[in-house]
Amino acid sequence: MTEPVAWWLEQLKSRVGVDDGERGRMRALLLTFCAVRGVSPAELLTTWEEHPELTVRRRPGAVERPEPAVESFLIHNGINV
Repeated sequence: MTEPVAWWLEQLKSRVGVDDGERGRMRALLLTFCAVRGVSPAELLTTWEEHPELTVRRRPGAVERPEPAVESFLIHNGINV
C-alpha cells in the first residue's frame, strides 16, 4: 500500500472514526477509480491540479463533484477540492 493511501486510511480511522469495513470499501473504490483512469493514487495527487477532470463524476443531471472516496483521499492528503 502506498504512503498516501496508508496515511488516508489511518486518518479515516483516527480522526473520523471510520470502521475497518468502510475503510476497506473506500480503499477499493479509490483503487478501482485510479485503475480505470490509468493512474496510481500517488500520481492522482501530483496530477490533480493539472487534470481535475480525472476526479469529476459524469452523470446526467448531477452536479459535477469528485467521487466521495476520491474526494476524501484528496482532502486528507492536502488537496483542496
